[in-house]
Amino acid sequence: MLALSWVYFGIVYGLYALGFFLPTIIKSFAQQYGTTYSTVEQGLINAVPYLVGLLAMIAWTHRAADPTVRVAVPAVIGGLAIPVALYLSNPWLAMVAVTICACGVLTALPGFWSLPTAYLTGAAAAAGIGLINSLGNLSGFVAPYVTGALSDATGNNRLALWIVGICMLSAAAVTWALHRTRALR
Repeated sequence: MLALSWVYFGIVYGLYALGFFLPTIIKSFAQQYGTTYSTVEQGLINAVPYLVGLLAMIAWTHRAADPTVRVAVPAVIGGLAIPVALYLSNPWLAMVAVTICACGVLTALPGFWSLPTAYLTGAAAAAGIGLINSLGNLSGFVAPYVTGALSDATGNNRLALWIVGICMLSAAAVTWALHRTRALR
């Protein structure tokens, strides 16, 4: 249950980091790339990753049958995409990387909930899902504080977004490790 809690924590960490800091990232394009966007344009740009993520989520959940693949592959993609966005020299390319990250986060989430029932049954499943949900959602508390503190301490979002990527990649690694231990039984 703790391993599954970490998987959920890592995925939701990416979700909260995007949700809270994507508007800040878009606003920082003015300083980083010399662009200017109105408030409405910033809002529309902010919506793009979620709209594309919605389409990816629908397509991926119909396509990927194995629960491990359904969670681990998008978590790897999202975990790799967010740090890449930091090093791109064009705001449009950076938004493509952020959109890919959003697709990873949003496609991993629905697939995750098939994992606990693969490992837990009966009353243990109910209690386990509650524990997994409670511990995993602590990322909703941790992610904004850590991301904000690291951004304030360093003066940019780089380290904070690397942490997002690492959390998502570790969630994928734990998902694969759980799959391997279950396959060995």
